[in-house]
Amino acid sequence: INAEYGVETPVEPPKKAKHTHMSVPKWIWIWIVVSTVLQTYDFAFLTLRPRSLAGGDLEQYFSFHANVYVKYDHAYLDVTNGVGLIQSWMCAFESIVLFYALLVCRGRLQWALIAIVSMMSWWKTVYYFGSEAIMGFPQSDLSDPAFWSVLILPATPWMFVPLLVCRRALQELCKGEKLKGQ
Repeated sequence: INAEYGVETPVEPPKKAKHTHMSVPKWIWIWIVVSTVLQTYDFAFLTLRPRSLAGGDLEQYFSFHANVYVKYDHAYLDVTNGVGLIQSWMCAFESIVLFYALLVCRGRLQWALIAIVSMMSWWKTVYYFGSEAIMGFPQSDLSDPAFWSVLILPATPWMFVPLLVCRRALQELCKGEKLKGQ
């Protein structure tokens, strides 16, 4: 009630916080969640071999990898191949750091962790496919057209999206910064 005039003044609802430049956009959240789910599946398949392979007691949970993916990336069959396994452990580490950044951190630390892990993810993908390409894809069957739809096409986002995420994170970190001499 407005004491001066004896009239009730409407109470305004609290205003929503504005989207600040330090907020993580929805598309980055979606990328992190989707890529983490896929990488966790991949991690579980690789770390549970040979039980996750065809004929293993966990095959039913990994039927796509156990029966389809391994036809095009033979490294997934080779339990002694450490490259895929260490890459998988790196994916697990990345996922933990990203969720920590999204759920616990705010501001510049959040964006710094997102930038670092996104660049790690990109370089890891370049290393994996680059080393295969340089060696002539010894772990893959290039003669089968399904190689491109089963292996290459699904991996393509990991060549581009981490760079876009890193670019956005660096833009956020550099807002308000000036170059030397300015």
